[in-house]
This record gives sequence, C-alpha cells and structure tokens, in this order.
Amino acid sequence: MRTILSTPEGMRAVWEQVANNWLSEARSESPTTGVREEACLIAATGAALTVMVCKPAVGQPIYAEHEGLLRNVLAEGTDTRDRAQQLAIGPRHR
Repeated sequence: MRTILSTPEGMRAVWEQVANNWLSEARSESPTTGVREEACLIAATGAALTVMVCKPAVGQPIYAEHEGLLRNVLAEGTDTRDRAQQLAIGPRHR
C-alpha cells in the first residue's frame, strides 16, 4: 500500500506543510500548552521506529550473533513507546 510518504515528493510536501510549521512553533519563545505531549509524541515515534527496524531482524540467521541485543532493544523500544504514550495522555486526559 502506497501512502503520501512513499514518494520523495509526498514526503517533501508533508515536511513543508506540517513538520516545518510545527518545528517553527516549537522553537518559538511564545508560551504554549502541550509541550509535554509534543515531547512524548517525539519519544514515542522514535521508539516505534526503533521497534519497526528491530522486529524483522529478530530470528534471522544473518543477525544470530546479535539476537540478544536485538531482543533487548525491541523490549526497551516497546516499553519506551508505551510509557511515552501514557505520559502524553497524562492524568488530566483520563
């Protein structure tokens, strides 16, 4: 399944429309709400991408010598993603 992010043009469009605006707001000096949630989203995204890369490698003979490390990274990435998601939701959103 192709998405807008599957092509360089689509990725560039998303970057220009969403990420650039978000990054400009994030680095501004104006007070904003939701900073904790934004930081947690970034942490959860990084952890999810780490899990995405590790999952297919686990159990593959070519990576056998790194199996323990891959499993540890997979577990830590999953845990970090879940904790970041819980922090983003926070007690005020429950």
